Amino acid sequence: MNVKIEAIFTKNSIIAAGREKDYSKMFCFIHRYQNLISKKKIERNYTTTIANHLLNAARTVENEGNLKLAERMCRKAILLDPSSNVAVTNLGLMLFKQDRYEEALQLFKKKMPENGFYYSTSNKNMGTILYFIERYEEALEKFDNALRADATYQVAYINKSMTLFHLQRHTEAQEAFDKYIETAGDVLSVDQAMSNFEGEVQGYEKLLESETDQIKRKRFEKVIEGGKGLLKKFENYKTTMLKIK
Repeated sequence: MNVKIEAIFTKNSIIAAGREKDYSKMFCFIHRYQNLISKKKIERNYTTTIANHLLNAARTVENEGNLKLAERMCRKAILLDPSSNVAVTNLGLMLFKQDRYEEALQLFKKKMPENGFYYSTSNKNMGTILYFIERYEEALEKFDNALRADATYQVAYINKSMTLFHLQRHTEAQEAFDKYIETAGDVLSVDQAMSNFEGEVQGYEKLLESETDQIKRKRFEKVIEGGKGLLKKFENYKTTMLKIK
């Protein structure tokens, strides 16, 4: 078979196997593609495309509850496309969901770009992990890093507000919340934020119901407490805005 045709055939076979959820076949064809590259028979023309399809498959298996397979797919995507910030972000979140907090933190620290969107996102993700494991001062530093790089990063303002809430720094927590409101811009944005946060809080409440590990239960309770505190602030703001209108 012509080498170029073989490369196209292999790429298309990877995509087809992913759509069919035949992941064993998918990894076999990825291995075949990597061999073609290592033997210098082809250029790395399709690696980004293949990596993106791997990440799509990872999201599917993650939703099905198979975090180990999703992690493997993310790692393979990074091998294929080392510049993929999406793959790094997804892998970090996969590690976080498996309670492998230090691994996730080290990954974000090692792979974090020096600036730009993924610098802000990596700092926000690190802050979220640190917040969850109750290392609030360190979390605050990461949220501040994210906001210095992007002063309109709404999620970072919310997370900073929740962190300050747990540190009993209520005035600063209100200031961070006010900055969120400033960037959100209108009541409709606040409605959406409330809806999103209600969903997050309810998700943690469901996790709390089934969790037996006492350390994790305590962490879930802390997150729920912070979320409900912010929801109350949301509701007060919305009521005030509607009165003004």
